[in-house]
Amino acid sequence: MNLTPHWQQIRQSHAEAHASLQWAAGAIYEQSEETVPIPAIDEVDLNPGIKLGYIISNEGKIGFSNPEVRDDYLVRHTVDLVLAAWDEPEKVIGLFHAIYSFSIRIKFSSQIGVDVLLLLEGEYQKDIVGRITELTRLELLREKPDRSREDIYDIFCDALPRLEIKLESLVEVFELILQTKTGYRIYSIVENLASRSQSNADFFYNNFIVAQEPRIVSLAFYALRGLAKFNPDEAHRRALVLTNSEQSILRQIGIAFLGEFSYETSKQSDQLQATLDKFNSFKEKFNVETDLVLLQAYGNLANKSDEAAAILVEFASSKNHVVREQLGNILFQKASEAYSCSWYKEALLHLVQILSFSTEMLHSLDYCINYCLKNEPNTAIQIVEFIALGWDYSSGKQASLPKILDRTFIELHNNHLNVLNGIITRWFASQNKQLHFAGSDVIRFFNSIPVHESDDDTTKLVHKKTAKNRRSITLNKEVLDTLDEQTVIWVLYRLAGYITDIASLPPLLLSALNREIYSPNIASLIVEFFTEYVLYNHPHDAGNYLKSRMKDDDVTEAELNVIQESLNRSEAYFDARQKLPYLKELKPSSQRTYLLQLAKWKQEDLIREKAEQSSVFASILPTVKLKYGRAIASERDGDFTEPSQMATFSYEAEFPQGEFINPLGQFRMPGWFHTNREK
Repeated sequence: MNLTPHWQQIRQSHAEAHASLQWAAGAIYEQSEETVPIPAIDEVDLNPGIKLGYIISNEGKIGFSNPEVRDDYLVRHTVDLVLAAWDEPEKVIGLFHAIYSFSIRIKFSSQIGVDVLLLLEGEYQKDIVGRITELTRLELLREKPDRSREDIYDIFCDALPRLEIKLESLVEVFELILQTKTGYRIYSIVENLASRSQSNADFFYNNFIVAQEPRIVSLAFYALRGLAKFNPDEAHRRALVLTNSEQSILRQIGIAFLGEFSYETSKQSDQLQATLDKFNSFKEKFNVETDLVLLQAYGNLANKSDEAAAILVEFASSKNHVVREQLGNILFQKASEAYSCSWYKEALLHLVQILSFSTEMLHSLDYCINYCLKNEPNTAIQIVEFIALGWDYSSGKQASLPKILDRTFIELHNNHLNVLNGIITRWFASQNKQLHFAGSDVIRFFNSIPVHESDDDTTKLVHKKTAKNRRSITLNKEVLDTLDEQTVIWVLYRLAGYITDIASLPPLLLSALNREIYSPNIASLIVEFFTEYVLYNHPHDAGNYLKSRMKDDDVTEAELNVIQESLNRSEAYFDARQKLPYLKELKPSSQRTYLLQLAKWKQEDLIREKAEQSSVFASILPTVKLKYGRAIASERDGDFTEPSQMATFSYEAEFPQGEFINPLGQFRMPGWFHTNREK
C-alpha cells in the first residue's frame, strides 16, 4: 500500500522540486502555519516547486497548492523525525503530541499521525505495538501522569485496525491503555477485530475470560459482540454459559450480553425464552451486584417481551434505593423509543409512588415525563402530582419543584398551557396543602422568567409590553365548571394567600369569572380582593394591568364590571386619603432629610471602598465610571462637539403601600387568607 503516492511520484520524477517541497513541509510543521515566509535564496531554491505548480507564492509567503501533496510531505517529514527519536521514549511521546496538536491547530488531516505509524511498520518494520506498550508503561509509572501526553494512544487506536499485528501482542497493550483517558476506545477495537473471524473471536474471548485484571475480563463482552455479527447462536450459547459462572463479573457479562441480543428471527424467539427463564432464576435470588445488570437487561428486552416488561414494572415498586436509581436511568435511556408503551407509563407511575428521590433521579424523571406529555398528558400530570405530594417545600431544603422538573413545566407552559392551567386549578381546589405549595411554586417560577424586551422601547412601553407578552397562568374554565361556588371561593382565598407577586395574582383572580354559571358572591369577593389587597398595595402596577385588560378583545362583561367597580372603589379611597392633612410630626424638615440622605451616601461609599479593598475578585476587574445626564459632548481642538442624546438608565419598583400604613396587618393578611379558609 502506497500511503504517500504524491511524495513517491515527485521524488522519482522531479528531484529538485522534491527538495523544495521537503523544505516547505518542514517549515510549515515547525511554524504551525498554512503558509510560511519565503526563505533566503541561499537556504533553499523554491523555484522548481513553484514552476511545476506545487508551491504557490503570495505576498512574501509560500504554501502548497494541493492539500494532498502537502499532507504526503508532512507525513514523510514527521516519519523522519520519529525515526530519529525512535530509541528515546520521551522524544517519541513528545513528537506524537506535537503531531496531534499540529493537526488540530492548523486543521490538517488527522490521518497524518495514523499514516506515520503505518509507514513506520510497513517500510521500516518497526514494532509499533511493542513500542506503544513500552511507552504506556513508562507513562503510567510516572508519579503524576501527564494527560496531554496521551495523544499517541488516540493515534494508535485509529491505526490499529490497519496494522499487521499478532493478536497475542495486544492483550498487554489493551490492559495498559484501558488505564488512560483513551481506554474507552479499546471496546470498539476488540469488537471490530473479533468480528473479522472465528479465530479472532475465539482468541479474545478465551484470553479475556481467564484474565486476572477486571478491566481485561470486561472485554469478553465486546468479544461476544463481535462473534454475534457472524455466529449469533454461538455467542448466545457462550453468554448462557457465563451466567452460570461462579465469578460475579462473568455472570454480569453473560446477563448484559443476553439483554442486548437481537432475538429477531423465529429461531431466536426460542433463545429469548431461554434467556428469560435464566433471568427469572436470578430474580428469585436477590443480589445487588447481579441485580443492577439484570435490571438493565430486562429494560433492554421490555420492548421485545411482555414478560420482561411486566417484570420491569415489578422492579419499579422496589424500596431498594439503588434499584430505583437504576430503573430511573433505564427509563431515561428508553424515553425516546418507549414513551408511548403501556409498560413505560406503568413503570413511571409505580416508581413515583414511593416518595424518595435523589436530585439525579428527578432530572431523569423530568426527561421521561416530558416525553409522556407528547403522547399521554394525563399520565404525565399524574406523575407530576405524585412527586408534588411528596416534595419538601420547607425553605432552603432543596430547589423548587418547577426548577427540578423545568423541562416538563416549560413544555406544559409553552405547548399545553390550558393543561397547566387545569393542573393549577385542581391543586388549589384540593384540600392538600402540599398541592397549594406546588401550585404557588409553579406560578412563581414562570413569573420569574424575564419577558423579551426590545432595546429601543422606552420604559413605559416596555412595562406595557411585558404585561402583554407574558403568557399568564389562569384558572381553567373546564375545571372551574366542575366546582361548586364555595370551593371556588376557597380557591380564591388560597390564591390570595399563596401568590405574592402582583404580576400573577390579578389574572388568576379575574379568571374565576369564566365559570359558565355567573356567581355574584364570587364577583363580589374578587372586587374585595382587588380593592382591599391588590390595588391597596399596588395601585399603579395593578391598576395599569386592570385598565389594560379592559381594552383586550376577549374581555368579558363580568370582568369589565368587576374591574370597573374595583378601580372606582380604589380611586375613591386614594382620593380621600390624598385630601387628608399631613401630620407635622411625620413630616421632617428639608434640612434633616438632606442630612439623612448625605449620611446614607457616605455610608454606602465607605462600604463600597472597603469591599473593593478586601475583595480579590474586585481588584482584577476594571472600573468603568458611568456617565450620567441628558446628553454628552466632547472637546476637539478647543471646540465642543454637538451633544449626543444619552439613553435612559433607570429602574422602577412599586413597593406595597400597605406595609407603610399597616405593616403588621399586611404581614398577617396572606396567612389569614389561606389558614382561615382551609377546609
